[in-house]
Amino acid sequence: MEKLRAYRSKFEESLEKKNVFTDFLCVCEQRSGISKINLAYGVIAFFTLYLVIGYGTDVLTLLVGAVYPAYRSVKAIETHEKEDDTKWLTYWVVFASVQLFEACTAMMVYYLPLYPILKCIFLIYCMAPIQNNGSLLIYKKLIRPFVLEHSPAIDSVLNTTANIAGNVVENV
Repeated sequence: MEKLRAYRSKFEESLEKKNVFTDFLCVCEQRSGISKINLAYGVIAFFTLYLVIGYGTDVLTLLVGAVYPAYRSVKAIETHEKEDDTKWLTYWVVFASVQLFEACTAMMVYYLPLYPILKCIFLIYCMAPIQNNGSLLIYKKLIRPFVLEHSPAIDSVLNTTANIAGNVVENV
C-alpha cells in the first residue's frame, strides 16, 4: 500500500511539471473548475474503462505503446548519450516481439478477458522511466538468451533470404 502511495505522489508531482499535457490540463482546469489531478485521473479512468468494454481497443493500445516511446526515441537520438539510445532500442525490440507474439496468437489472445488493458499495463511497464523497467527485464531474461543461442541459424536464414532477394532484383 505504501508503494502505491509513493507512485500516486510521484504521478501527482509529475502533473506539476510544465509540458504540453499539463498545459492542456491547466486550461481544462480553468474552464471546468475541476482540478487537474482529478481531470488526469478521469482521463485514466475513461481510457481504462474503454479498454475493458470499448470497440477498436487495438488502436488505443498501439497509440499507448508507440506515441510516447517514438517521441522519447527521437529525443534520445538527438542526445550524445548512449544509455538513452540503448534504453529505447531495447524497448522497440520488446515491442516488436510483443507484436509478433500477438500476430501469431491472435485467435487466442483476443478472446482473453481484459487483454487490451493488460497489454497497455505491460507496455507502460516496459516504457516506465525506472532503472530496470519491463523492456530491460524481458530483453535480458528472454530475448537476448534466445537470440544468442539461435544466432547462427538466424544469420544463415537471413543471408540466404538476402541472396535470393538480390538475385530476384538483378533479374527483374
